[in-house]
Amino acid sequence: EFVIEPAGSTEEAALEAEVNGEEREAEIEDIAPGQTAELEWTFTEPGDFQFACHLEDHFQAGMVVEIEVVE
Repeated sequence: EFVIEPAGSTEEAALEAEVNGEEREAEIEDIAPGQTAELEWTFTEPGDFQFACHLEDHFQAGMVVEIEVVE
């Protein structure tokens, strides 16, 4: 799993946005070992966010990184 969410989230809280009239979440589910996936996301506001995996024990094991988006 890969999710973009507000920094400090401890449970999945994917960002949402409307793209070409369609609601999208900043999340990819069910990425199997050895598989690749792609997520294109444009941040519309500055702030602190994180990339994370909330599968059992993954987040707690450190599968999270914080980023700062600036204007």
